[in-house]
Amino acid sequence: FIAFVYFSVLDIVLLEGVFFHDSELQDDNSGSLVILNQTAARLLFPDRSAVGRRIEIGTSTYQVAGVVKDTRDVRLEEKPQPRLYWHYAFGGAQVVVRTTSPSEALIPMLRDVVKQTDSRVWIDGIRPMSAIVASAVAERRFLMILVAAYATIALGVAAVGIFGVAAYQVAQRTNEFGVRLALGATPNGVLRLVLKQAGRVALIGVLVGLAFSFAANRLLASQLFGLNPHDPWLLAAVSLLLLCVALLASFFPARRAARINPIEALRHE
Repeated sequence: FIAFVYFSVLDIVLLEGVFFHDSELQDDNSGSLVILNQTAARLLFPDRSAVGRRIEIGTSTYQVAGVVKDTRDVRLEEKPQPRLYWHYAFGGAQVVVRTTSPSEALIPMLRDVVKQTDSRVWIDGIRPMSAIVASAVAERRFLMILVAAYATIALGVAAVGIFGVAAYQVAQRTNEFGVRLALGATPNGVLRLVLKQAGRVALIGVLVGLAFSFAANRLLASQLFGLNPHDPWLLAAVSLLLLCVALLASFFPARRAARINPIEALRHE
């Protein structure tokens, strides 16, 4: 029962076999059954089911009672490692509690329960799982925040640069736009022309950036867990964002070009 509660509290799914039972403990409060995770089962028994098989650890032989889903219990970004769960009824130093209530409200009650059970028990600390996970990823979260901040700054600098280049091109082509308007081109046509040319350049830049991102994402892959660095939806969303920023930065110079007075443009010529 204790083992079943342990796996249930930690939400570790049983894939094959059965959980431990307290009645299976021997006189020394240790069992002869073990439970493997998926990685260990594939490693030890690649071509057959691990349930019912026997493994030797030192001078002892254990029987595999079940196989459970892999977990990441060391570093979240690492691949699951082979794990073995042994039925052991004493020497435990950690207690896991699962609840739907807020952890802040539950912690004082847990301390009181332990104190009432045995006042000699010393509690080193009680931490919610969210805090444990947060501390495990704190360094990488800080690095990702820096990367996100740099990316935001780079996006702003790129937008300012695109605006400057587009404005300069419009200023250099003032006479051309004046001639176009004098020959019958509409302001909306000039606006679309400038945006089309800016969008073409931005699209080429996005394609080049995607090519570099596939190479750079290999370096970021070690800092990610549960995410695909080459997620097509994410890459598509970022590419669309960059195109929108480029078109928005080009819109104001393009609108200025559409508002050029043909007579003044030709007079300037």
